[in-house]
Amino acid sequence: MLKIIASSGPQDSLRLLEENFENIQTQKMTWLISDLKSKLEIQNSLLQKYDFLNSESVLRASELWRLLLFRVNPEWQVVSREFAISLIGQFLKEVKTDEVSGSNQLRIESKFFQAENQGIANSIYNYITQLMPVLSHPMGAEMMGEWLEQNRDSNTRWGHWFLLSSQVWKIFLKRKCVAAPWTSGVLVNELDIDKLWSRALTVDLGSELSQVESEVLVMLSKYIDVVVIEPSPAWAQVYAETLTPYKRLHEARSLQINSQASLFGRSSVAAGLRFYEEASGEDRVSFKKFSTELAEVKDVCAQIRKHLDAGIKAQEIAIIAPDVDSYLPALSSYLKVEGVRINRDEVVNFNQFKEINQWLARLRLRLGLCNESDLELSLFRHHDRSPMKYEQFARLFKFVYSRDDLKRDPEIEKLFLIDLDLNAQVSRDLFFGWSLKFLSTPVSLDKLDVLFKKIWAEIPVEQVLGVDLWMTYLQALISKTNFKISLGDPQGVQVLNLNSCEHSLAKILFVMGLSEEAFRTQFQTAISAFDVRKLAQDFGFQIFSPDQKRAEFQAKWILGNNSSRANLSYAVTNFSGQILSPSWLWLEGAQGSGHALKTQVPDPTRWDELQNLAAEQILELKSYSDHDRRNFLKVLNHENPNLKFKQSIYLSASSLESYAKCPFIYKATRLFKLTDQPSLDLDIDHMTKGSLIHKIFEKLTRTQPLKFTYQDQELGQIVDEAKDENAMILGDERLWHSQKRRYIKIAKRFLEFEKAWRAEFPKTQSIGQEVKVQASLDPETLEFKAFQSQQDPKIIFRGSIDRIDVDGDGHAVIIDYKSSGGGLSQYTSWLKNDQLQLLLYALAVENGWTAIPAQQVVSAVYLVVQNMSRDLGFKLISDENWLYSLADKKKNKIHEEERTRLLTAAYSQAQKKVSEILKGDFRPEPKKPEDCPECKWRELCRAEHLSQ
Repeated sequence: MLKIIASSGPQDSLRLLEENFENIQTQKMTWLISDLKSKLEIQNSLLQKYDFLNSESVLRASELWRLLLFRVNPEWQVVSREFAISLIGQFLKEVKTDEVSGSNQLRIESKFFQAENQGIANSIYNYITQLMPVLSHPMGAEMMGEWLEQNRDSNTRWGHWFLLSSQVWKIFLKRKCVAAPWTSGVLVNELDIDKLWSRALTVDLGSELSQVESEVLVMLSKYIDVVVIEPSPAWAQVYAETLTPYKRLHEARSLQINSQASLFGRSSVAAGLRFYEEASGEDRVSFKKFSTELAEVKDVCAQIRKHLDAGIKAQEIAIIAPDVDSYLPALSSYLKVEGVRINRDEVVNFNQFKEINQWLARLRLRLGLCNESDLELSLFRHHDRSPMKYEQFARLFKFVYSRDDLKRDPEIEKLFLIDLDLNAQVSRDLFFGWSLKFLSTPVSLDKLDVLFKKIWAEIPVEQVLGVDLWMTYLQALISKTNFKISLGDPQGVQVLNLNSCEHSLAKILFVMGLSEEAFRTQFQTAISAFDVRKLAQDFGFQIFSPDQKRAEFQAKWILGNNSSRANLSYAVTNFSGQILSPSWLWLEGAQGSGHALKTQVPDPTRWDELQNLAAEQILELKSYSDHDRRNFLKVLNHENPNLKFKQSIYLSASSLESYAKCPFIYKATRLFKLTDQPSLDLDIDHMTKGSLIHKIFEKLTRTQPLKFTYQDQELGQIVDEAKDENAMILGDERLWHSQKRRYIKIAKRFLEFEKAWRAEFPKTQSIGQEVKVQASLDPETLEFKAFQSQQDPKIIFRGSIDRIDVDGDGHAVIIDYKSSGGGLSQYTSWLKNDQLQLLLYALAVENGWTAIPAQQVVSAVYLVVQNMSRDLGFKLISDENWLYSLADKKKNKIHEEERTRLLTAAYSQAQKKVSEILKGDFRPEPKKPEDCPECKWRELCRAEHLSQ
């Protein structure tokens, strides 16, 4: 017999539960609920009153369906979603189009059988879940075929999916295995269901009741007493789609939904929930909006601390969210600092264990599935045993497109030879036995036990799958498996998912994460709500229909408990920075109650207090040792003590320029030895291009007089030699032939430019390429002197001049190659912009800091490759000029007196920078703060203006 009891709120269900404690205990009744949390709470309540409890007294709906399926046939096995999808993937690999389409019913496009497309297997799983009552019916395929022929639009949208699903279901039927969500769909077509269950049922599933489950309950009610508690608030008509399963129950009782009498009467909540209208000011319900989910967490923790200080018990407070697990890491951290315990066990997902991730990375690499993150995890397991420096790794392997890219380093390629063919068909034991060979990092047996118990429980030893599917299954299983770190405190604050809090007795509710995205279901098929109703009308098939408003209904339902106070919050962005939209539940309530919709600042937490403590207070709380105290204070000390350099300091023009630009850049690159080299990709980066062009020009100017009559083949050979001498590595060597042509053209243009230049200035001789500069500095006077090999100087200045041209009469021109003119200027701006390189090189040539004889530097210029020009720099005005022209109108001419002042000022400016470096002044104070957004060291910098 079927009986329906209308409930106006969660308190009605609780009263009915208490009234039926004795019936449940005496084995006359089973209370059916939807979630594990509610089951445990009801069991605890019963055990407080009775000494023992029958295992079938309180069951989740999924447990009952599984139990009934086992009684139908003990050979049936319920498997995980992950394994079911792997079996579907295996079907897609083996099946042929003709075998599936048969009899020309429907043509299935071949694209559906691409095994690498994991989305196909996921979609088929969803269709089977939704269509199970049809698939498991003896005449279901035939009836659905007729229905699809008559409903062409539906046929076009999902007819081929039904055909695929029916073929896949035959495989599961043959194996006697189903996924958990399919069990009720199998039971609905079981004719002998009266022999499977004898206890009366009280069904308290709320909005979680599905159409298929309602049909199973109707069948059971023919043989046993079934009492269904129907959520019937005054606002129920707004969620008619959500409550459709109850309509089916009423039809079975031949009663209209509005004529059903309530056991409790509705006078106390006659107007329904209406929490945003009937709430008594701030005492009942409040609405808050925060900028981020972290701010939302901070405010909740601050409010909980206030309630605890006011005498509220921890177990009377509940934190609720549609997906509370996404908040748990931040919540746990903040509540732990507050000293607040929670009732939830502390668990860690297997994906968060480094050794598990390294294991999966090595497996993927051994299967030929290459990417940069897997390489990094595998190579840098132990920092002291890595095969290469991380900087070199980042340069070579940041962009990895296929296994062929491992050839960039032969030693790395040898480490990851393919062991197992990705397309091979292997047994369960062979795959997992092979995989365990690569578990090189010690993993606790407890973790392996948790993982492999699940695998052995659902996969038979004789199971054979493709290696790629085994790998996909293993990764999916690991992502769904948690490892328990510690037990929760039963007396702690309750942390609950939205669908698990109906039986909570908490008086203070913090409902977080009320965004539209959190309420959106991930279950998607092309079967519309109209299709669902049409199938029920035409053939009586009650199939599952995903409902986008179910979570919203549940939130309103639990907030209907007038004995509790609720705090509803929404964050504009999630932890990843993605924009979120407010749910209609939150927006309607906030607007209806007159609450301001402005973004609020969270109240301060204990964590904030600790961060604002003085150094001595922090040390007192931390109980540091004397050694740690000294180090702590040293780090916090804003004064920069003089550095005691134990080794020689090497300086260069570029390092002094970077210090002038920002002392922190010098500190990061020279003291911390950090590098940020461009990563190897299919295209050649600017730094490598510039280095290659330098080398090509060096080789072309090395012979005197210059040779101008090269054939393309000869120039190509020179370019290849330059590439080899620079040890240049390409992202893909196959692209070099096309890229080389570009450098041959640059070489030709350079030779044409030099030929014309030397025709105009025939005394020009290039006597030095990549000329080494080396000088020592006196630590006391900071005077530069020519470097003597027998000395052991503490400060060494060094560099490399691209090219030096002379006229044979003691005059020299310094040339610095640049790919483009961006950022370059005439000499008049060099000191102001701290561009010291060419000026210091001029001093080096004139003062004998190089291996060539001292010369007067009459010109120092940039040779810009982009337009082959030598106009930027300075040219000495002189009557005897055999190296350059003064006829142009550029502002690059200089008199001897001004040239002397310029070199003297550059010398003093360099000494000043060296002095500041020796004092250890590396404060992050950039010369131009407006350049900081483009600085590659920005993420490491602690400049105050970056945090404002």
